[in-house]
Amino acid sequence: MKVNLKSIQEFSNGHPCILVDNNNAVQEEQTVLCPEAYSIKYKKSPGGTSIEGLDALIIHETLTGGQRMVESSTTVEIIGRQNKAISKQEVAIHHLQTKTETIWKGIGKKQGIRIATLNMKGRNDKNKKSKWPNLVTIMRKQRILVMGIQETHLNKEETEKIKAMCPKVEIINNGNSTRGEGIAFIINKELANKMKWTTKVLIKGKAMRMNIEVEEERGLDIMVIHTLNNENKKIEFFKQLKNKIDKDEENENVIILGDFNSVENEIDRFPHRKDKLKVTEEWKKIKKEIQTNRRMEST
Repeated sequence: MKVNLKSIQEFSNGHPCILVDNNNAVQEEQTVLCPEAYSIKYKKSPGGTSIEGLDALIIHETLTGGQRMVESSTTVEIIGRQNKAISKQEVAIHHLQTKTETIWKGIGKKQGIRIATLNMKGRNDKNKKSKWPNLVTIMRKQRILVMGIQETHLNKEETEKIKAMCPKVEIINNGNSTRGEGIAFIINKELANKMKWTTKVLIKGKAMRMNIEVEEERGLDIMVIHTLNNENKKIEFFKQLKNKIDKDEENENVIILGDFNSVENEIDRFPHRKDKLKVTEEWKKIKKEIQTNRRMEST
């Protein structure tokens, strides 16, 4: 059967992938580079370029009677390294990234709202230069409405200095030490020029809550937290946080972000390591409280 390689290129939006396998002609006819392929290191491999070595994700395209049929994602393989099959989690991550891009394209910049979190580890870099101008630039370029920050190292005086230096953002700081940790909300005023917000300190320097009204009867309830590495202090923090949440009447759609210094599953650490059960159990109590409120509101 004669195969039209040009048609394959147009269908796949990439050049044929020619691999040395003692049968280049067959390989050339049946294999095309996936335009959305990622290398093993998860760096995007541009479609239409030659492949260096054998480490590339490809999708086999089966040609039957002139008909093209792309196999399902379960056939995605890493070529080389003894044809080791890609894990289900890696496939899921790839699909999630693709789905996220599709959703954002559909939403558009005007309707979509982005929030983010970052542990900035102090207000200055190793050369004692402020990190804030670069942080504000990132927020503006990425169109981030609200960012929760940990380890701000700010007191009231330093906060006012940064506000004067970065007038495009509003900074609500929770902390009173230039050497301590501290947390903050940063609001992109270019995106929030008509929005209203309120903030409440839950735990001094460690937890804060914000309600921001995006439009009438539509808003965000965001909580930023920062826990310590010490296990006993971490447990005590989660207990305090749960007590604070219990006292609030509305906990239906709370978004909690920040630096937890703990994970529920060992796979979320590299190298893999579990946190103590007594730590994760306290965090799960907070999640259960929020989920219970959500079910009550929906009934």
